[in-house]
Amino acid sequence: MFEPFYSTKAEGQGTGLGLSMVFGFVTQSAGSVDVRTKPGEDTTIALYFPRCVQAEVAPAQTARPRASKGGEVVLVVEDDADVRLAAIDMFAQLGYKVLSAQDADTALATLQNNGHVDLLFTVFTDVVMPGTIRASELAKIASSPPYHASVVFASGYTRDIIFHEGRLNEGVVLLKKPYTFDELARTVRHALDTRG
Repeated sequence: MFEPFYSTKAEGQGTGLGLSMVFGFVTQSAGSVDVRTKPGEDTTIALYFPRCVQAEVAPAQTARPRASKGGEVVLVVEDDADVRLAAIDMFAQLGYKVLSAQDADTALATLQNNGHVDLLFTVFTDVVMPGTIRASELAKIASSPPYHASVVFASGYTRDIIFHEGRLNEGVVLLKKPYTFDELARTVRHALDTRG
């Protein structure tokens, strides 16, 4: 049940990444997962994490990072409307102009019609991206002339299609999910500042 892309849902109804991402998060946190199931009855899943005995330290109050140059255009590609709106809101708070698309095909049309996009931000990998265009193809088009956009993939699970011989494709930045507002801000700013 924790294998990536295992799902009991019909095709197009889900990716099969949910439990894999949960398992990865728990084990990275030195925890464990206990699954108890009875056929025809119910399933209980318990997540266990190590106890922290240190006193909680309040984080220093710092101003949230903003787009240092401002005005850059970000194209957010996400099929889940709630997640897409959350990403749009974060980018807007950072001072970026935001375009959005629910799939790769719409993203390509938006890219071609808009003519100027500074950064492509997508949560998809090639395996789960809806539409006829693969994530790597969309990233290659966006980062090539005439667009020259930076590309940031946000993913909790990486595939060989994004990684080659242990390295990201040139011009592609990976933001590990789950990510914080500050991690998003730093990653996007770095991707924009270092593009060729």
